[in-house]
Amino acid sequence: FIQRKLYMHNMSHALCSYLGNLKGYDYIWEAAADMRIRFIALGALTQSAQSLAKEHNADVADLNDHSFDLLTRYDNKLLGDTVARVGNDTKRKLSPVDRLPGAIKLAKKQGLPVNYMVMGLAAGLLFDLDDSSKEVCEYTKENGVAAALEKYCSITADEDVALIKGYYDMLATPDWDALIAKID
Repeated sequence: FIQRKLYMHNMSHALCSYLGNLKGYDYIWEAAADMRIRFIALGALTQSAQSLAKEHNADVADLNDHSFDLLTRYDNKLLGDTVARVGNDTKRKLSPVDRLPGAIKLAKKQGLPVNYMVMGLAAGLLFDLDDSSKEVCEYTKENGVAAALEKYCSITADEDVALIKGYYDMLATPDWDALIAKID
């Protein structure tokens, strides 16, 4: 249940925040209502659900139901969740066992794809709405994606770094249609 909270709820919430920021949204409900972001979030949730099911011999259908429930919750305007609040402190939220990096590492351990989740991590490297996040963002710009992934996420595998860098480059000047088409 701890991993489900961290690698599904927290992971997808952060992903929506980071991608929503790139599209200029102020609220999570705006990001969740954007069908491109929702598509990516659902893909990331599905990948995480599959890895959690395999890791813990859990029912993947129940975890997928949880994914849809989470996305429905993100639609709630009354919560007033802002992109800034949800995404703040990327230095902590992109740490090796937290949210996106932890979910990615679990999926890799299980031999499962990570392409949707790494898109969220790439967007997190571009998030700069608070001091902690500005540090990560500036470090990435100055030293490169590979150095930032090693320093903040402990991700060093060439294949993973290349995939994240590809998404980072695309997100830096987002062509959302090309981005969606690149997901394989």
